[in-house]
Amino acid sequence: EKRDRVAMLVFRFAQGRIVLPPTRNFMHARKVIDELYVGGCTPLATGLLEGLRLAETERMRDPTVRPLLIILTDGLANIDLSGNMRSITPQRDALHIAQEIATRQIPTVLIDTNPYAPIPTSAQSPVEDKLSETEATPGHDLALALDADYYRLSPPYAAMLLQRG
Repeated sequence: EKRDRVAMLVFRFAQGRIVLPPTRNFMHARKVIDELYVGGCTPLATGLLEGLRLAETERMRDPTVRPLLIILTDGLANIDLSGNMRSITPQRDALHIAQEIATRQIPTVLIDTNPYAPIPTSAQSPVEDKLSETEATPGHDLALALDADYYRLSPPYAAMLLQRG
C-alpha cells in the first residue's frame, strides 16, 4: 500500500524554497513545521510557481500521483516574480500563476490567514456561504483564481478553527 507523502515550501523575502522534499516521514514534517518562521515580505507568485513546479515534477515522476496544494496565506503579495516591490505587479503575478495552476487542474486548498477576513454569520450551510464583493479579501480573490477550496482561519476564540468560504 502506498502512503501519502508530504512536501513543504516556504516563500518569504524574495524567494520560494522547498524546506521539506516529498517524504513519508511525518514526524520530520512536524519538526519542520515547528521550526517555521512566519512574517516578512511575501513573494507570493514565486511561492505559487515553486508549488506548481513541485506538483508537476511529482506528476511526471509518477503519473498515479495526485498532488494537492495547500496554501496558507493572507493573499497579500508584495514582491513580484523579478524580486521587485512595485505597486501592482506582485498581485498581478500571483494571480497569473494561480490561473496557471487552475488551468493545469492541480487541486488546491487555500486557507486565508488574514485576521480581518470576514467570518460568515448566516445560518447557511458552509457550501452555500459566499462572500459579497465588499467582503472579498486578497486571499479570497486568489482562491478564485486558483479554483481552490477556500477556508478562513478563525480567530482563536471561535468555535471552529476553519470556516469554509
